[in-house]
Amino acid sequence: MDIRTVEDYNDELRQISAPIADSKEKKEIADVLNETLSAHTNAVGLAAPQLGYHKRVIALKPVNSSKTTILFNPKIVQVFGQQVSNEGCLSVPGVEGLVKRADHVTVIHDNGSQEFDGFMARAVQHEIDHLDGILFIDRLENYE
Repeated sequence: MDIRTVEDYNDELRQISAPIADSKEKKEIADVLNETLSAHTNAVGLAAPQLGYHKRVIALKPVNSSKTTILFNPKIVQVFGQQVSNEGCLSVPGVEGLVKRADHVTVIHDNGSQEFDGFMARAVQHEIDHLDGILFIDRLENYE
């Protein structure tokens, strides 16, 4: 499946995604996210809106891991610390920039809660932003 890019799908990428409850739809979207993320070896995360599904689903695949984690209806409930690092996005090809994010986040989702630190905290925040119609380019700032 093609990943939506800002140039072609700006309005779609700016929509707020709806919660997902249907188990058949969950499986379908999870399968597509997993397959697409596996095909992009340089990517660590993907959100359903990037593939045209406006549902609250994200996929995460840590660097050097073959396991993909799918989170349904994720919500950040706690943040600690701060990090500033370079980010890019499959939906904004060729663009990178410094973004300030929390260094530690707690996320609740349909299967419980998880904590993320460092790089994976950055990734989960980036992907949840997609569910709210926010792109990393909206968060770019000049840092000294």
